[in-house]
Amino acid sequence: RRRDRDVDAINGAFLLVRTDLLRALGGLDEAVFMYLEDRELCRRVRDAGYRVRFLAGVTAVHEGGASTDRGDAAARARAYLHRIDADLEFFRRHGRRGEAGTALAAYLLRSAIGWVVALVRPSRRARYGPAFAYAARNRHGRVPAPPV
Repeated sequence: RRRDRDVDAINGAFLLVRTDLLRALGGLDEAVFMYLEDRELCRRVRDAGYRVRFLAGVTAVHEGGASTDRGDAAARARAYLHRIDADLEFFRRHGRRGEAGTALAAYLLRSAIGWVVALVRPSRRARYGPAFAYAARNRHGRVPAPPV
């Protein structure tokens, strides 16, 4: 981007927030653990009447994947469950009607396809089998993901 502008959200790796505002909003919400906590915070900032700004003159480098790529298969599987949990919680709170259900259906489908792929690539079983079961348990309401 070449100009400063208002945006819906900023990636948490690049997010700067005034301390007084962060405290007034109650900080990051632990119920939206990992992946969407930055988007959820930006939503609350906008709902409180403040602006979320992208500043074109600022440069930052994000070494992506550090939360999940360095762990073993079980850690990556738990992180994926947290991604499902964060997405569903965000859409339940802030999404349009039916958006959480659509996201849940998408995770069920993706996890089912992943499980089929795991028949050929067994390394995928640790991720998609538990993800499918977790997404299925969430169909009637929030079931928090296991700790990472």
